[in-house]
Amino acid sequence: MGNRAGYRPASAARWCRVRGRATRCATRWRGARYEYVFRLWVLVDGAWQLGLVQMPLAPGMNEISVLHSSFYLGASVGFFGGSRTTGPSSPMNEGRIVLDAPMSLAGQDPRQVPATRPAPPKAPCRARHLAVWLSIALFAYAVLNAAWLCDDAYITLRTVDNWLQGHGLVWNVGERVQAFTHPLWLLLLAWFQAWIEDPYVTAMVASLLCIGVFAGLFVRMTAQSHAAVIVGLTALALSKAVADFATSGLETPLTFLLTAALFGAWRLDQPSLLWCTIGLAALNRLDTLLVFGPIAAARLYERRREWRLALLAFSPLAAWELFSVFYYGSLVPNTAYAKLDTGLAAADLLPQGLHYVADSLHRDPVTLALIAGATSAAVALQRDRQALGAALGIAVYLLYVLWIGGDFMSGRLFAFPAVVATCLLVCAWPAAMTVGRSAAAAALLVAVSAATAAPPIAAPGRCHAGPAANGIVDERAFFYEFTGLLRNDRSKSVEDHAWVVDGKHMAANGPPITSQQAVGLFGYYAGPDVYVMDRLALTDPLLARLPIADATHWRIGHFERAVPQGYWDTLVSGQVRLEDLRLGAFYHLLSQVTRGSLWDPPRWLAALQLALGPQDPGLRAYRAAHLPRR
Repeated sequence: MGNRAGYRPASAARWCRVRGRATRCATRWRGARYEYVFRLWVLVDGAWQLGLVQMPLAPGMNEISVLHSSFYLGASVGFFGGSRTTGPSSPMNEGRIVLDAPMSLAGQDPRQVPATRPAPPKAPCRARHLAVWLSIALFAYAVLNAAWLCDDAYITLRTVDNWLQGHGLVWNVGERVQAFTHPLWLLLLAWFQAWIEDPYVTAMVASLLCIGVFAGLFVRMTAQSHAAVIVGLTALALSKAVADFATSGLETPLTFLLTAALFGAWRLDQPSLLWCTIGLAALNRLDTLLVFGPIAAARLYERRREWRLALLAFSPLAAWELFSVFYYGSLVPNTAYAKLDTGLAAADLLPQGLHYVADSLHRDPVTLALIAGATSAAVALQRDRQALGAALGIAVYLLYVLWIGGDFMSGRLFAFPAVVATCLLVCAWPAAMTVGRSAAAAALLVAVSAATAAPPIAAPGRCHAGPAANGIVDERAFFYEFTGLLRNDRSKSVEDHAWVVDGKHMAANGPPITSQQAVGLFGYYAGPDVYVMDRLALTDPLLARLPIADATHWRIGHFERAVPQGYWDTLVSGQVRLEDLRLGAFYHLLSQVTRGSLWDPPRWLAALQLALGPQDPGLRAYRAAHLPRR
């Protein structure tokens, strides 16, 4: 065949180099399944370069462009259709058998390929995929079966509505108070609410979307193998805490998503994604650093060169804290003052924390067993600093739950460590644990869970709140009749709830200022024109900094404050009329930050003093004189 104009036929040596390089790329990117695509291209391209066949080129194309186009086409086919493989450089794979491993490199002497241990026999492909899909279906059913919204979700939704209407990130119009604990979740809700304009649909869609992405990441990135997926998703589906708070309107589903992404990045050795998820998780809820902080510390100890990535990952949190000091005059949400600065001693809260653990053991024994068992097994399987850091973080988080006395929502604070422990386990899943054994273990878990008090896979009709023992209640059961996605009585909706009816009445008939305890549903439907004073202090900047009135009669998560003399008149008139002059002086400083002009320089100094300075002397004196009665 004659030479083409301007083209010199490639030598046989060049053809061999091209063929070897292409086939190595094939096995490196997607493994043996799609290697035949590259082999076919190599044969055609090699024959073309050696002059055995002629291939007309389109105008403007040359041989290099054809080479690149065919290569990226083959790589794309392998990427989008390839099997789930494990990165060869991942630290989680050292000394392990990698499932779906690629064939030996073409063009190399087979005697030079390192010998590997034979993988354990796999279940038939259809049976393996069927077991995985059944576990995914079980998890999806448990989440949809328990899908609901809680009253606290509407606190964030009222803030979102005020922001979208131009009133700022506030609870009460004209008073800058951070009544939410999850900035990243608020931004996500705001994006959906701007399009949907329905609070129930907004929160439900955002929650289910995050859980769907979580499940996808768990299957494709986090889990070591199909066997790990089967056991992991089945265990999560049987955890009442995980199923209950996979929705609820709170930030938990986004925390689940970021947890799966973090452990997937850890397993696949993707440091940029790992640090990004740690930083975003802290922005979503600050106390996740109790778990992810030790992981980050262990990572930096092993890989000190990643400190730049760590700084970059925490820059969104740092930016939010700067904004929070400037806008709210505080580094932490108002709810932190309301729940953690009550005047109660640790001796009062620790027994309540033990009651919280006992309540979870009674209502949901699977969750605590999952936390303990998965963490212990993962540490035994994967003895490295990062696994130990994750186990330490879970232990620190559980101690924190005991220290703060738990919560009034049964199981809520155990959902996050349960997901962390499960992700840690499926990352370190042993290769010897086959799909058949995992399916048998999953079936056993289902049988055990069916004997518990309220399994998540029960029918939606089996949903009873029961008495509030020690101030702890099944919050989902309490609201499911009105906010449940699969509630039995479809004639009832969230707008039929008594608090919603009261809020609408207040919006229509006034007065413009009212006092409430449960403020979520009521405050949202009362609208921005009604000032709602929260006696539980979650949304009130002054009451949150005062101690509770009685140390002998209180409920966890519902720390009612005694309203100071003259505070109501102060809110109505807009002038400081507090009878205690020391408290009045502090309120003047506080109102300057929360109600003053945002761009007033004296307000900036007051915000710095309030956020970073020592406690105001007037406030300290008032707290000392009004310690809780015992």
